[in-house]
Amino acid sequence: MPAHVAHSTASAPVLAADNPIPILFEPKYFYSVQGVLSESAWRDPQGKLFGKPVLSWDNDDFDYLKYRLEQQKEVELHEAREWNTQRNLANDPNQDSTYRLRVEALQKVIDGIPRFKYWIAQATNEQHALQQARQQQALAQQQADLAQEQARALALQERQQQAVAHQERQARGQWLFWIGSVFAAIVAGWVWHRFIRHRCPSCKSLNVHCTGQAELDRFKGRIKVREKNSRGTNTRFMNTTFVINRYDYACDECDHTWSEKKKEELGA
Repeated sequence: MPAHVAHSTASAPVLAADNPIPILFEPKYFYSVQGVLSESAWRDPQGKLFGKPVLSWDNDDFDYLKYRLEQQKEVELHEAREWNTQRNLANDPNQDSTYRLRVEALQKVIDGIPRFKYWIAQATNEQHALQQARQQQALAQQQADLAQEQARALALQERQQQAVAHQERQARGQWLFWIGSVFAAIVAGWVWHRFIRHRCPSCKSLNVHCTGQAELDRFKGRIKVREKNSRGTNTRFMNTTFVINRYDYACDECDHTWSEKKKEELGA
């Protein structure tokens, strides 16, 4: 502002030392006000005016803006009067279209300050609501992830418990198998000793011995053989030779003698 222009009696609002507005402020920026008067200019989260985000503008910033614009109006008035005086024109600045358009542009910005504040408040509330929604969404996602982790942990624990129970059942089954096998062997031994072992047909004594053996017949035949491999157990038939043998026995107790025929595999 030229040195001979009278200063406004009001003092300039004091802004913080790190506030970029006083340093970057340029009043002539508002001579074209179409952009700054729009609602979108004051609701843009990425927008800045004189180095400061528009959503961060506060009352002090707008007081400073109004002060500087009023000051610029005085500058325009003085320059218009000086122009008219130098050219011996009627000293009515309103007749100067340049002066009139510039002052109208500055006044539109001053009159728009309440709207600017309202738009900023709306945008700030929307940003706050959006941030809360994102936080709630993130919290819900975190809770969902935690629920999934807990479900996986429970499923893993259940599988481990099932595996332990299966191992315990297998162990019990093996013990039962061995106990059953021992019991069956005892019973089989008793049955064999009681009913199957050679006895004298006359006195039932077990004190008998074989007195001779003779081959009565020989013929070809097939036997079933089971083989184990990596894939499991296979069953196949093999050719072999069978013989009919006669065994002669004598009882040492009563001297009774008798014979028995048995079908046997040759070489078994």
